[in-house]
Amino acid sequence: MITDKRLVDAGGVGDGVKGGAPASPGTVTLDQKGCVYVPHVQAATVGSKLELRSGDATMHNVHGKHDTGRMLFNVGMPVGTKPVAKKLRREGLSTLREHHYEAIMDTFKNNTRLVRTFVPQRFKGDILLFVATESEVTPPVESWRPYVGREIRVHPIDCAHDNMMDPIPAAKIGAVLARELEYQERRSAQKIKGVIRDKSV
Repeated sequence: MITDKRLVDAGGVGDGVKGGAPASPGTVTLDQKGCVYVPHVQAATVGSKLELRSGDATMHNVHGKHDTGRMLFNVGMPVGTKPVAKKLRREGLSTLREHHYEAIMDTFKNNTRLVRTFVPQRFKGDILLFVATESEVTPPVESWRPYVGREIRVHPIDCAHDNMMDPIPAAKIGAVLARELEYQERRSAQKIKGVIRDKSV
């Protein structure tokens, strides 16, 4: 469909078209410069390797979805991170429309503004940090310490970052959260009875 001299919501299927040899899987690169993907449109065959890069001075999060809605990958890319390669194992066609892209861009601009202007306060308590053990990027655990008043309890999860919400990893995370909530509930009840004193006061 063409609107305002722009091509949107477009996909093509060639039937009976004669050509040369079939396209073979290769490597395609998707970079980020000035918070814009370069190239803006990229095509690849199933089995190709998608190399994700970021030349920006701000952290990006790159995720891909199949047209069924299934998450294919979700990669955090801090400033200065090395290229990350993902294999494209299934075919897909984007079903996003023009207003979706506009909403994504507006959200990204706001997130970029927050990254540049937000000043985090110090949290007076413990935090639970779930870390994917199969991630390409080393989790920046130490970067949390200036903002946490108590203990940072790291819980390794045996999966890739992309798969942390899959059934098995999510069940492990849920079990840890359930135990922690139960502990906090007992602790609150003891505080009310005057059994323990809050050390953060």
